Amino acid sequence: MAFRKLALLTLALALHSAARAGEVLLDIPARPGATVRVLEMTGERAAGHVVLYLAGGSGQRGLQGAWPGSLPSDPDTLFGAQRQLADQVGAMVAVDTASDHEVLDMDDRQGVAHRRDVAAVVDFMRKRHPQARMVLMGSSNGAFSAAHIANRLPAVDAVVLINGSADAWAEVPHLKRPVLGVHHRRDACLPFRDSYPKARFYPLIAVDSEAFPPVYAGTRRDCSRESAHGLQGQRSQVYRAIGNWLLTGEARHPNCASAPLSQAARRSTSRRKGSGSHWRRLAPMAASRRCQNTPAAMMAMPIAVRATGNSRLSRKTVYDKWPR
Repeated sequence: MAFRKLALLTLALALHSAARAGEVLLDIPARPGATVRVLEMTGERAAGHVVLYLAGGSGQRGLQGAWPGSLPSDPDTLFGAQRQLADQVGAMVAVDTASDHEVLDMDDRQGVAHRRDVAAVVDFMRKRHPQARMVLMGSSNGAFSAAHIANRLPAVDAVVLINGSADAWAEVPHLKRPVLGVHHRRDACLPFRDSYPKARFYPLIAVDSEAFPPVYAGTRRDCSRESAHGLQGQRSQVYRAIGNWLLTGEARHPNCASAPLSQAARRSTSRRKGSGSHWRRLAPMAASRRCQNTPAAMMAMPIAVRATGNSRLSRKTVYDKWPR
């Protein structure tokens, strides 16, 4: 009974402040004796999307002891880039670990408790923003959590995997909903070459920067926040591109204008199975390997927008299930 009263009180307080733009810290009841602290960041307009972010590593977001406005605001910090995404799509929710299980390992990420915790947050946000699409986004090990949980949680409308492992992408073929991949080519923690064989069948934003060395078989592993794995120096650009995909269905650099197709590319496109209105929408993004006047820091690869799908789900089906 006490648990139910706490849940109702938390929901009432949250709904009271739902219309206000800004930041709010919420402790969401997840299981008896356990709550999940989240930081909700909202834009000034009604949320069309609520993006729930699951962190990698230990899963912690450092929200214990924090208060609204106390966290970094620079757009290239993680919190700053996520605030930018909230302004773009409506709402962004940083999800911390549960109060009774503060550190997550890979076994925990596959466990029932973690799934129930995330499901409680999704359900809470669905009531708070009833008209919004629920998007589960994870980075690194959090990408595995996002894909694994989305496979078992129908309430999730879309999934975004940032620098995810091959194991995370192995969960994706079973997801009958939109999926976006984001991966740094010079990721020395979870290398791009490992995820690409599976990620290439889905919209994919490939990030690159000469600020980091190329990754080879013997490259020293680097999973730090200041590495390519942490999207250091490129977070603002990447999150803007994610927001564009959520709003338009196009996986491309936000500053990259669509260029006309060459005759060769047009002929190639017309020969592909399923060519039609869907391909006419996607084809301009595959016109060239690099858009003119686009920073080399980040580029959407042609493979990111191919309409080829795996045996279970075609790319056309994915986009058609995302209402405009």
